[in-house]
Amino acid sequence: MEGATKGIVAVSHPLAAQAGKEILERGGNAVDAAAAIQMSLNVVEPMMSGIGGGGFMMIYLKDQNRITIIDSREVAPQAVTPELFLDAEGKPIPFSERHTHGNAVAVPGTLKGVEVSLEKYGTMKLSEVIDPALKQAEQGIKVNWSMAQYIEQNREKLLKYESAGKVYVPNGTPLQEGETLRQPDLAKTLKLIKEKGSEVFYRGEIGQAIIAEVQKRGGA
Repeated sequence: MEGATKGIVAVSHPLAAQAGKEILERGGNAVDAAAAIQMSLNVVEPMMSGIGGGGFMMIYLKDQNRITIIDSREVAPQAVTPELFLDAEGKPIPFSERHTHGNAVAVPGTLKGVEVSLEKYGTMKLSEVIDPALKQAEQGIKVNWSMAQYIEQNREKLLKYESAGKVYVPNGTPLQEGETLRQPDLAKTLKLIKEKGSEVFYRGEIGQAIIAEVQKRGGA
């Protein structure tokens, strides 16, 4: 069996792997492919990874024989105080309450991390590598066993927030393995990012919508 000679894409979901492969075939480098993979995971593994969260990217620069890391982990909002998760009596608020409260939402770093990685080490733009994810969100993907399991386990939590419920638990019934998941609102978000970059997410209409929702849920 012949091995790969120009690179390997290894990802937890085959559609995300396909996104990375597509970018490599279009002439992108490993960082371009990783960026496309991250954006695709936002669509195909929303319970694991997405632009609402954060992470790290470790890059090996072969010509310099050097490893560098981009830290895009979430940070606490500016208005947060040390007493964030304490009740009026100074006791910790139970996890079951605090992790679904608006205060649990940090400032997301993933999108900025992806954009910075492309600017510093990629050869393509965010508006290009986002295409596979946008297509997946618009056309829909097949729900696999893992996603079906997570939807079922978090059914009540998803229904609590109407927009998530409509996507993953339509008409009160959790999506099953093999059914099609379409995410038109996410597609709209990705389109705006494609057109305007991360600025629309952090300071534009997407960011304002996030702030409004977080504050509606009691967050800072």
